[in-house]
Amino acid sequence: MLRRLLTLLSITVAFMLITLAKAPAQESGQVTIAGTLIKKSSPENWLGLQTSSGHLYKLISNSAEVSETLPKLEEGDLVSGFGQIDNSSKVASLQSLNFIGLKRLLGMWWTNMGFADIQTFSEMNFYLEKSTSVQTDATIKKSYQYSISPTVSPSWVIFLADEKTVYYTSMDFQGNTAKMKMYHPETGVLMKTIDFTRINF
Repeated sequence: MLRRLLTLLSITVAFMLITLAKAPAQESGQVTIAGTLIKKSSPENWLGLQTSSGHLYKLISNSAEVSETLPKLEEGDLVSGFGQIDNSSKVASLQSLNFIGLKRLLGMWWTNMGFADIQTFSEMNFYLEKSTSVQTDATIKKSYQYSISPTVSPSWVIFLADEKTVYYTSMDFQGNTAKMKMYHPETGVLMKTIDFTRINF
């Protein structure tokens, strides 16, 4: 039991270190900016950020990477990073992104690994059907903590962590389907491709 707890602790620490390593360093005078993205086509593709306390800010950025990443996001996506906030003008200037959450990833999916249930921006669960020795079906739950890295590439970079390993994956969306590629954490060799199909109720 103690060995398992120590293993879980080491994986959690490694996952946190990877997430922090991907995030730009906070500069002097900057504050944490976090909330859900608001998008309006008028005026001039207006972007806003609504905080957990309900405050709404116009979202701007002078960072090329942030400016290229934000158009890839959809309304309702989670945004977290560093920058400055002007409460008098209600403007948030986002200079770097730490992590993001994709609203389109949330929900229930059929996959070639089984049923997937993703209800938060940090955890995904797979329910696998496995035949037992007595010819009955048993459902096995496989849980991952995940973190989505801001990127300007077409594919989203997602780090998955289970109780043993942190995996690098890439994910592409197309309509009600998505494809995730999972790579070996040491060799970088493609391990498996997971096909997602959204379940609509």
